[in-house]
Amino acid sequence: MFIFPKYRYPLSVGHYNISLPYLACGDNPSKPNQFPLTTTIDYYAVWSAHHDLIAYIHDRFPFSDDPDSSGIYIISPDGTGKRLFYRSEFTFGIDWTQGGMWLVANSGGRLVKLSYPGGQVDTLTPSGEYWGPVWSPGGGHIAFSKHLGDEAGVYIMDPDNGNYRMVMPYGMAVDWALADSLVYINLDWALPLGAICMTDTARNFIRVMCSLPQISWHSPAPRMHILTGRIIFHAQEYGDAESIWTLEPGSEQTTQLRRFGLRPNFSPDGQKIVFTDTRKDNGRLWIMNWDGTAITQLTF
Repeated sequence: MFIFPKYRYPLSVGHYNISLPYLACGDNPSKPNQFPLTTTIDYYAVWSAHHDLIAYIHDRFPFSDDPDSSGIYIISPDGTGKRLFYRSEFTFGIDWTQGGMWLVANSGGRLVKLSYPGGQVDTLTPSGEYWGPVWSPGGGHIAFSKHLGDEAGVYIMDPDNGNYRMVMPYGMAVDWALADSLVYINLDWALPLGAICMTDTARNFIRVMCSLPQISWHSPAPRMHILTGRIIFHAQEYGDAESIWTLEPGSEQTTQLRRFGLRPNFSPDGQKIVFTDTRKDNGRLWIMNWDGTAITQLTF
């Protein structure tokens, strides 16, 4: 466990041009593999509140003998009804609207909007570094991050016309905390590097929610459940495996829920967590209770 103070910073801090695809703290000691030793992986799982379905990305590497195609799949939480929804070789990040009528995804370096169940595709951006798109609670905006170059930072966009604007320079791995607030990973040298921060979309404040100086990050992806206020994320303590951690609302203490876990996400009621198991030869989706109990395998 780690204890983290909470701070509040004005927006008069300076920013620096950081162009890192991921962040690591301190030295680089020997540590376990970040990903399972398998030729396929299921990840980026997200729950649909309206349809009680889970969408996820299945990646099949070129040398795999797996019969499934790479792309976005749909499955029920009980493991039934698995089907390919959208064929794509390079997909990184998906999210579902609260009403379940649309998915947004990073596909081939572009952000695309997909109707459900029809599968109509609307391209929202040109090809580029657009990562981890997430719908706002009301569906009126999409947040995402750009990781490289002078435009690196956290953005929000209109899902109908594609117009977008920067909210926070030098941030990544964004999620919605409230209808007008975001949580993200800080890449600004003026604040703790790799901290989980919160800001409103008007950039009136920045709050450091969780600073992790003893943890090495590998593309962390914090997720906040709006109703319960819980935050879950994956991170790696030096010398240990990639693990799933939780931060309770109003608490300064994190809890390690499970070792060998990647990209956790909440069920709509916040009582379940879907995640990728990163043990050797696994790489499949599993579901557990919010407190880390009752773990069951979802995909095979």
